[in-house]
Amino acid sequence: RLFPGSPDGSLGGRLAATFASEVVSVCDYAIDFHTGASGRPNLPQIRVSPNDPSALELARAFKPPVIMETALREGSLRSLFSKHEIPSLLYEGGEAFRLHPPAVRFGLRGVFSVMQHLEMLPPPRKRKTEPRTRIATATGTTWVRAPQGGLFTPLRELGNAVSPGSKLGLVGDPFGRHETSVISEQEGVIIGMTREATVDEGDALFHVATFENPERAEAHIQRSEEILEEHSGGFG
Repeated sequence: RLFPGSPDGSLGGRLAATFASEVVSVCDYAIDFHTGASGRPNLPQIRVSPNDPSALELARAFKPPVIMETALREGSLRSLFSKHEIPSLLYEGGEAFRLHPPAVRFGLRGVFSVMQHLEMLPPPRKRKTEPRTRIATATGTTWVRAPQGGLFTPLRELGNAVSPGSKLGLVGDPFGRHETSVISEQEGVIIGMTREATVDEGDALFHVATFENPERAEAHIQRSEEILEEHSGGFG
């Protein structure tokens, strides 16, 4: 949250200011890559700013499993791109310190696909036999939080559809006296979660995206991963 930074600020602020003046100032488009934190994986997804049709067009060209509109955060790199009227995508996938093959494949294919869409690269030499990727577009997101502190056991995985009343996990008393269920209050698809063994009351456990048809979104996400696995030999 240091952008646009300051040439007279902290080391982080100076780096942000240098990046803004040397890189952002000459950008036409941007793709900002992120992972989840350590122990907090994310389903591969693209986030775009609301009311940005140019970025939404790029997001569809990227062909991620999930697209969602999320508000800008002051001081973020995406906020800086927006102020410069530069269409930008924020890619989330996998988690810190780990190589997650689907996240890497979606990211690599997405970059090539966007560059071909912008005619920065020539189109594929051969017609791909790859089936058309279906993208699930989220209408909103929410976090399911720990009802109490203790030992956490997830019962659902990334990409799973959930409904109100679905049991997502368990938080156990460290002394083994009882377990408390983690229950979803809405329907949607899990796009982020924690794998931490211990949690405190109120900790974010599952990030759930809402869709018009969660079961269909789950099927699209699963199929997109299967397509990518079947056609991972090349992207050019």
